[in-house]
Parts: sequence; structure tokens; C-alpha cells
Amino acid sequence: MFNKELIQKNNTIIVGLSGGPDSVYLLHQLHIIKDEYNLTLIAAHLDHEWRKDSDKDVLFCKQLCEKLDIIFVHGKASRLEQSFKYNGSKEELGRNLRRHFFESLRNEYKADYIALAHHEDDQLETFFIRLIRGTTISGIIGIKEKDDLYIRPLLNCSKKEILDFLKTNSIQFLTDPTNESDEFLRNKIRNKLVPVFADCDERYKKNTLRFMAQLAETEQYLQEHTEHSFKTLFEDKTLNILLFQKLSLFIQKRIVSLWLCNEASEFQLTETFINEIIRFLLYPHNPTHKKTHQLGNQWVMYKHCNKALIKNVP
Repeated sequence: MFNKELIQKNNTIIVGLSGGPDSVYLLHQLHIIKDEYNLTLIAAHLDHEWRKDSDKDVLFCKQLCEKLDIIFVHGKASRLEQSFKYNGSKEELGRNLRRHFFESLRNEYKADYIALAHHEDDQLETFFIRLIRGTTISGIIGIKEKDDLYIRPLLNCSKKEILDFLKTNSIQFLTDPTNESDEFLRNKIRNKLVPVFADCDERYKKNTLRFMAQLAETEQYLQEHTEHSFKTLFEDKTLNILLFQKLSLFIQKRIVSLWLCNEASEFQLTETFINEIIRFLLYPHNPTHKKTHQLGNQWVMYKHCNKALIKNVP
């Protein structure tokens, strides 16, 4: 079901439009409520230039927007002002390129939100991707309907629901040939793993989504507990190590993660990095032991008299 509650009247929304069934469905649903909500819609299409005929996708999206009387903006990956490192995951590279493009348009048009077409089946695939690659409880709960400036009104829509709507209303869409390629992990999961689960038990989808909802409730409780503990441990941004060491290792890790996030967004919160900091904090007091710990290029953690704090040192 399309979630209109994520949208307010008079919103300006950047809509990610690839031309595929999901984004076409999203654009049509927003178009249906456009006048009722007095929305300004800007459809945004980024040409990754990974296929020789990708200009046909641009033309399709442009013509669709002309038909619906919606502003259309397109860009090319090679013309983006910022360059992105390729770490071996083409899927992640594409996501980073699109996010940069969407967010630049959001600033240009002073938009309220960026709407993406992730749906229920994407949620399941993301669950398996993160399970395979390794993640935390907060990571495994999946995609959020609202995440800062991003909204995903289709997260409760199934792929079948989307395709049925498009077929019933004779709405055309593009089929991306790369969706069949096992070059992408998401495609492997969709084409190989998901059918096995469906064959084992037709309730797998409903049960997995329910499990994810339970994990989300667990994460909410843990976050509230972490924030409460955080307030008791800190005074003027200084950690009380004696109180900190009484906590379980599980909560210690969450406290350190929250501490680092509050100080700066540039830290890469890997498990190795967090464990390294905990070892430094809990190392027995010794006059010869170092009392500083470098955190990246511009941050240092200081420890003295069972107190610790982080400072920016340019």
C-alpha cells in the first residue's frame, strides 16, 4: 500500500526515476495525489552510462514526465562534480552516484524530500544482503520508510501489487537487462535464494517481515537504554570510565558508537575500531601507559584519572 502519511501538503519532492516498474509506479502514485496535496514533483534520472543504449532510458523518462506534466531533470555520471571510489561493488557505486545527484537537486530546488521506490521485496532482499555481508541489529532491521530527507512510500507494497497496477492501467515501463545479471549480489538473492525459500515455505515472506519488525522493536528498546546509560556516564562530554567498565561489553560497544557519532560523522564504526577504543579505555592505570589514542587524522582520545574525552586536533 502506498503510504501517503509520509507526505505533507505543499511539499516539493525529488522523485528518483529510473524508468523501471517500481519508480514508474511511484511517480504515478505521487501524480495521483499531486493536486490534492499541491505537490511540486521533480523527476530525477541519472544516466550511469554503463550501457551503450542508456540514452533510450533518458528519452523514455522524459516522455513519461511530459505526459504527466512533471518537471524532468537528468544527469550523466561522468559529469558529476564529485568522483567516487570503486570498491568492487558496482551496486554501491551506483547508489552513491544517485544519492549525490539527488541531493544536489534537492539543494537546488530546496525540496522537502527525496522519494525512492524501494518496496517490500527490496526490504527482504536487503535483509539477506546485510545478513550475508555482516551487520548489526540496527543494520539488519532493513530500509527505513523515512530516513532524514529520504522517504520510501512503497515499503509496504509488494512487487506483484506494483506490476498488477501497471498492467491494469496499461502503463509502460522499462526492463533493465542487468536485473538478470548475477554480477550484482541483489540479483543473485532475488533469482536464486528467494525462490528456494519460497519453495521451502510459502509463508517465508510474511514471517521474515514479521521477524524484521520484531528486530526493529528490539533495536528501539536498546537505543533508548543506550541513550539513558549515555547520560549517566558523561558530564561535559567527558566519560566516567569507572562507571563505563561496569557495563556489559554489548552496551559498551553501543555507548562508544553513540559517543563517536555525537562527536563527528567521519568515523568508520567498524567492530575492530570500536573494540580498539574499548581496550584503550579499560586498560589498567599505569604511569608508563600512554594516555592518548589517535582516532583518524584530526581526532584524539585523552584519558586521565578515570576520565576520557575526545578532541579535534587539526
